[in-house]
Amino acid sequence: MIEQASLSRKVKNDLNGITFADFEIKFVQTFDVGAPLPPCPLYEGMYRSEPRTAIMLEVSEFYRHFGLLMSQKEGKREMPDHLSAELEFLHFLTFKEAHTIRDNDMELLQVCLLAQKDFLERHLMQWVPKFSGKLQSLASVPFYLQLAQITSIFLTCELELVNSSIRVLF
Repeated sequence: MIEQASLSRKVKNDLNGITFADFEIKFVQTFDVGAPLPPCPLYEGMYRSEPRTAIMLEVSEFYRHFGLLMSQKEGKREMPDHLSAELEFLHFLTFKEAHTIRDNDMELLQVCLLAQKDFLERHLMQWVPKFSGKLQSLASVPFYLQLAQITSIFLTCELELVNSSIRVLF
């Protein structure tokens, strides 16, 4: 807890002394550019031993199963294994879960919870902790590290919550 408070103070101090343009530059240098790869890419396929194409296909199948597709608009194309896409999909599943509870649709609730569990275990939990660990040695802006740590903790807690809900309800 003391380490987290210390990191929070460091993040505040570092953000106070940085312009938005510098913040953007550090983001790009950390996550988007590098030779041959960025130092800390935001893509699941860069942290797993399986071929990236196989991971992207599997993630896309999760999306497609729930009627979702990645945008194909020019300038809006992103890969399905990008952290933001995977977190947005998890949000979609939790939103769908809330609707099934409201509608008292226990069958669909089970589908949503099992999909969350499966997606968390097979994807996000397989790489976000590795991403966070790698970022620890690379982040030139502590804010990025703290955000990655919070994300890892959140995903662990979310998986525990989903597992608990499955045990209680089914």
